[in-house]
Amino acid sequence: MESRNHNKNGAVSKSHMSRKRKLNQMTSILFILGAFSTVHVLILVAVVTVLVLGSRANTNDDETNVISNQTNKVVNVSLKGGIIGMLAGSPQKTLNSKIQEENANGWKVIQIIPADSGNIFLYIFRLILLVFTLFLFTTSNGFYVIMERQSEKLNNDMVPSHDVIKCSKCGKEYFSVMKGGFCEECGNQL
Repeated sequence: MESRNHNKNGAVSKSHMSRKRKLNQMTSILFILGAFSTVHVLILVAVVTVLVLGSRANTNDDETNVISNQTNKVVNVSLKGGIIGMLAGSPQKTLNSKIQEENANGWKVIQIIPADSGNIFLYIFRLILLVFTLFLFTTSNGFYVIMERQSEKLNNDMVPSHDVIKCSKCGKEYFSVMKGGFCEECGNQL
């Protein structure tokens, strides 16, 4: 009984050899594509992990050290881009939550400025990051929020008397560097 792939002499037919060769080529191509996809996915996972860890570190970097007598500061509110930013990120919600957090600490908003960067390397980095993450995530420009805190009345036990001046009209105390300025309460010149 003869096999389909063998001719009468027992030799393998040419059509079977070409089918086997094509099958080997297809297997090689699929293996290469599969290996590329695995490497690509591993790179994607690594990039996303670095970004997530970096964004967590970024939120901690926004908390600047505030000197006890400091009355102004700038807060950087960063936003997310890509598909994740479009679906899950709301600039208004992000801005409101940061402002509420700072208001609870005694700061009030003076001005909000868009954080536009003209840095060409930053644009290229964002584009590469967007492509590597398959358009899922990239960093995005956010806002600079200028905050102000009312200076509290000075405690005479903490500050020597020669560093303090008083308003002649209402008696509110200020640091001596405010000399020549105006009182917040009554508007009198110090």
